[in-house]
Parts: sequence; structure tokens; C-alpha cells
Amino acid sequence: MVATLPSPTPLSLEKAVAASVKLLRLASGLSQKQLAKKYGTVRPWVSKVERGECVPGLTSFLKLAEALETSPGVVLQLAECLQGAMA
Repeated sequence: MVATLPSPTPLSLEKAVAASVKLLRLASGLSQKQLAKKYGTVRPWVSKVERGECVPGLTSFLKLAEALETSPGVVLQLAECLQGAMA
């Protein structure tokens, strides 16, 4: 009998963006608290964004990319790659 692993569940765009925000923050060497300070918010908000519990609007998304010192396009490209990896 051969055991098979379940197929990974594809990431929604919201979850993929959340994961890309977290990966970019970690790659930048920032804590959630440090990113929150750069953005001008509190750490729990960053945590909710990274878990996909809070989806930032366009203005917030642009400001978040700026705080991560990257472009919104990079965040979205990484999210698209993460979606493809889980498909």
C-alpha cells in the first residue's frame, strides 16, 4: 500500500499577499514592531495583515510596500509566485 500526501490547497490572493508581506519583512530583517513603526501603525495590525485577517486597501497597501522599501509590484509578483507554488 502506497501512502499519498494530500494536494496543497491553493493560496487565495489575499493569503498570498499576506505571506509575501511577511517574507519581505523577514528578508528586510524587520520585526513586526519595527515595520509597524515605519508604517505608522501598531504591531497587531501588521500581525493581522501577515495572517491574512486584515486586507489593506490600496492606499494602505502602497504605504506598506513603501515601509518595506520595495514596490507594490514586487509584493504582488512574490504573491503570484507563492500562489503558483501552491497550485
